[in-house]
Amino acid sequence: MEFNYICIKKLPMYLPQNYQEWYRCITVDCKIEPSAEFFKQRIQALLNESDSYTQDFISLYGIEYHQQVVQWFEQASLQVS
Repeated sequence: MEFNYICIKKLPMYLPQNYQEWYRCITVDCKIEPSAEFFKQRIQALLNESDSYTQDFISLYGIEYHQQVVQWFEQASLQVS
């Protein structure tokens, strides 16, 4: 499943501040079915500094928020495993 980049572009209006808000954004607002494969792909992309999505994300939201989101993806990955 490909990540819904349009959903992430809506985030400047409101950035999730905790795991529950972030998870709701992914699963309800973006309508993405949670799966281990999806979370694995997103973690790999977010950890790849040459990935254009990762560069855009860090530019828009900062390195600290990027690191927090990686942690949320890792937490979600453990929960669906």
